[in-house]
Amino acid sequence: MYDLHQVVEPSGNRTIRVILLADSKADTPPGRKEIGRLKALGCDIEGMNNAMLSLIVPPGVHLATIAAYLADAGHQWEYANPKYADLFG
Repeated sequence: MYDLHQVVEPSGNRTIRVILLADSKADTPPGRKEIGRLKALGCDIEGMNNAMLSLIVPPGVHLATIAAYLADAGHQWEYANPKYADLFG
């Protein structure tokens, strides 16, 4: 078994957790369309389950752009890494 002792160099990626809208679950056509939009904005997607995603936001993608998109779309979401307090105090 491996143990992580320290991060040598952070990747610069940021993580956001998203709960998709009820009519946009990941395995539905609207859900797949929404995932496509997020990918088009530059995010990588990790599925946690049919309703929750983890967005990986690379260093070259503006976090504020992704946050504004998620808020405008009406999704429930939160900063995961870094956390809100780390970003905004």
